[in-house]
Amino acid sequence: MEYISLAKTRLADLKESVEDMGLYEDVSGTDGTPVQPQCQAVQDVERAVNLFESTGRISATVMEASIFRRPYFLTRFLPALLTPRVLPVKAGARMGFIEALKKADKIPAAQYSSYVESCQRQRQQDSRVVCLDTNDDPLEVLEVQLQKFTQLVVDGNDGEMSAQLSRVSHTLSVVLPGSPDEPIEPTVIKLHIDTPVSPELHVRVVDMILRNFCQCVLDASRANPPNKQSLWASRFVSVLHGNSQLLSSLVHRLWDLFHNQGSFLSSVHLLGLAAFVVHLHASMSHSPLVQLVPPLLSKPVPVGEVLSLALDCSTHANMLFCVRLCVAAVCYGICKGDSLPPQQQQVYIFSGLYKKLVYLIPRLLPEARRTPISAEGLGDGHQEQNLPGLWSSATNTNGTWRKAAWSLWRHAAFRQLEHTSQYRLLFSEWLVNEFRVQRSEDALTDPERQEYQQWACLELYLPRPEEQGGCGGDMKSLCSHLLGAIMDQQLTNQSLDKPDHRVPDTGTCLPDILSRLQEVVYEMEVTDGWKGRTDACDFLFELLSQRCSSGVSSAAPSVSSELSLQHTVNTWNRVLLALPAVLFVKVKAEGGRCTLDCTKLIEHINQHQRKVCSPAGVLSCHVTAHFLRGMLCASAQCSCPREGFNQAWSEISLCCPLLLTSTVHWWEHLSPVLLTLWSRLCDEEPLPEHLQLLTEALHWAHSLDKALLSPPAPALLLAASLHCAWRDCRGDSRGFGAVLTILRPEGPTEYRQVLVFLLFLGVNDYLSALLYPQERSCHKARAFCTELLSVLLDSADWLLIFQSNKQGVYQSVTMVTSDEFTRLMPWAFYNLLLQQSAELLHRAVCCPGFLHTAVLCYISLLQLFLDGHTPALTADSSEQQVEPSQILSATKQFLLRVISQSSPTALSSSQLREVTAHTHLHYPHVQSAIDNIHSSLFHSCHFFLSALCRRGSWSSWRPSVQTWTQR
Repeated sequence: MEYISLAKTRLADLKESVEDMGLYEDVSGTDGTPVQPQCQAVQDVERAVNLFESTGRISATVMEASIFRRPYFLTRFLPALLTPRVLPVKAGARMGFIEALKKADKIPAAQYSSYVESCQRQRQQDSRVVCLDTNDDPLEVLEVQLQKFTQLVVDGNDGEMSAQLSRVSHTLSVVLPGSPDEPIEPTVIKLHIDTPVSPELHVRVVDMILRNFCQCVLDASRANPPNKQSLWASRFVSVLHGNSQLLSSLVHRLWDLFHNQGSFLSSVHLLGLAAFVVHLHASMSHSPLVQLVPPLLSKPVPVGEVLSLALDCSTHANMLFCVRLCVAAVCYGICKGDSLPPQQQQVYIFSGLYKKLVYLIPRLLPEARRTPISAEGLGDGHQEQNLPGLWSSATNTNGTWRKAAWSLWRHAAFRQLEHTSQYRLLFSEWLVNEFRVQRSEDALTDPERQEYQQWACLELYLPRPEEQGGCGGDMKSLCSHLLGAIMDQQLTNQSLDKPDHRVPDTGTCLPDILSRLQEVVYEMEVTDGWKGRTDACDFLFELLSQRCSSGVSSAAPSVSSELSLQHTVNTWNRVLLALPAVLFVKVKAEGGRCTLDCTKLIEHINQHQRKVCSPAGVLSCHVTAHFLRGMLCASAQCSCPREGFNQAWSEISLCCPLLLTSTVHWWEHLSPVLLTLWSRLCDEEPLPEHLQLLTEALHWAHSLDKALLSPPAPALLLAASLHCAWRDCRGDSRGFGAVLTILRPEGPTEYRQVLVFLLFLGVNDYLSALLYPQERSCHKARAFCTELLSVLLDSADWLLIFQSNKQGVYQSVTMVTSDEFTRLMPWAFYNLLLQQSAELLHRAVCCPGFLHTAVLCYISLLQLFLDGHTPALTADSSEQQVEPSQILSATKQFLLRVISQSSPTALSSSQLREVTAHTHLHYPHVQSAIDNIHSSLFHSCHFFLSALCRRGSWSSWRPSVQTWTQR
């Protein structure tokens, strides 16, 4: 210091400013003029860098200047050296010189950090500038930089780590530059789960990053637990957010690893990836949303939530991988957030992974069921408070996952999270997880799975309060959850939480959950019946009614709503057949007598089952048998079983014609089973009269050619029996038509009703053949209807089945077929008539009330056409399709011809008003034709009255004429 002071004094005496002097000899320009101080510093930096590049060492001149000329070194030389710039991908001589000075403590830490930040801002301002030598391989540069970062993590140098991460970020921007117009942080990433493979370059970069991160986690964890480590991991993940291409490839790669390659990952990989997911979730405010393609989710969700969906729990191998990964992630999150406030701790514990553990640990560890996660009042001896012990169990590669999972399950911090709503596994979520399990590849055997499910339903979720996702001790709530989950599982091909929307070939846990439902329903029926509560019958039908009515408009049902209803009822039928049949028929005790109450059953069939029958008008054999078994079993509880069944069946015949016709349709198959059941229930008691009547009616229908007297059965039952007889003779309408003459309308009234009902069943078959020609013969169905028409045309009753609002005694037919077929009856009316012979058609036109029915059917047909409900139907048994416009044109010509040929009295005054109300505004061509008839009638009356006046006899005719005109 004395030498320095003397030197400065001597230079001052010589009037030489030491701060204006350069470090090297050449301190003047080529023309001898002094060099400006700024230029001197730049020249000194270039000379010093060149010497460093050639010798690999810092020159003595620079070292001496840092001591003897410190003001110049700090205020001139270092600012010239640390000028902000776009850093090269591979460190050059200048960067090496800066690093050497930094290592020699010649650059202040604050000045160095400011330089690094300025360079980073410079790169962000012009991201398209790439400073890279032509001989440099970016991937090699990136690998070297990541290896150096790993060493810096071990050393714990925060300043150096930040600078290195800046270099890594710049290199990544060179390797994956992205589109110039693409935002730095995209709002939504599209994740194509069916094709998760990214370009090879992207995969190599992402694998390099993940492999380096896993190594850093392993090295850092050897020295300190997560809560004692620096912020290196958070900073590392934050760097990745600035590159949209990298982030997209990263999400694709993680999805592929978690969903498809979990069993191939080592313990080190699991630990590193778990920590990576935790930090990715913690930086959620900076992360873009992810949209799955195909769209399994209704809206984009955060990255962490998508990655939790990738963890499949359907097989034993998948469960093991999932529980190991989630244990590592939750342990890391608990340790990382240990020193933070409670709200900030939850940032590091992702609810999706936590819920996976709440589901899997009790499933795979039976001992965890004895200490459920929400248990209160456990002693301290059952809870582990030691964070280092928890972390060591998670990082011990030689230990088993069972030990780590058991330690985590008993940890106080883990148990405390259950009291927070976002970490609570709801019963509905548990059911969704359980339905994903493939039974043949489950970690549990069938008895073990039954034991586990019974524990979860009856011991865990049944007593849990509803606000905590349980059932609040209500068996009906438990039953509702089970039934809803069963139906949702079958209705939804791809659920919101199901990444793989393909149906597994090895089978789901549907049979097991059905068994749980059977247990719950039976217990509910027994216990509630003792207490006088609403029985299971009403409850089950009410649940179905709620599901069927949601989203279905009865006023104007759409195709989608009708399909939804069909899927719902068909799914319900599978559940129905798995439950005891007797549950669906109530037994009421009134006045000391027990009677059957089929009200709910009738409503259910008429409102829901009727709309989804295939073919229309016939319940399936299994469903029909189930309802009949229920009625027989329930009637056995009555004091007189025969009387109880007969009364119930009388109500069925009047109010539920679909069950009546379906029973006749399947009686040949059902009778042996039902007769055996009755004899088992009632010993020697004779069969109920109404069941005997079914057999007698069918025998009469098959022996009609023998002129047997008909049994005292309802007309619809006899018609259904005749329909079965025609079906059994394989549609031989000619042979069957010969025996129909015995039932001509001139005979008893009930025979006429039988034939009209039979025509309705035949028209229903004809419509089915038109809609589904591959299933039924259109030609045979039409021939059968023709035979019936030839018998019925002399009576006007046959027209009533085509007028749903004026059917009178035939009103019950609307409750046999579906609403779709009822809407298409006008179509069937004209489609059938237009293919009849001229003679038969003439007889039909002359039938009383034909014109009125024809006009109303035409109006309904036009409305069907306008609403788009007229499908392309086959005109005959060939495959040729008839366009709706062709049928409409032929129908219009036929109707106008009928109107022109009709007498003015073909329509009564009330019918004329009804027709006019429909046609006046919307169908002028029909109204005009009708007006022409009545115009002719008016002119005829005018001529007649004029003739009477000329004869002078008006006074004698006047009272009669006035009465007639008023009418």
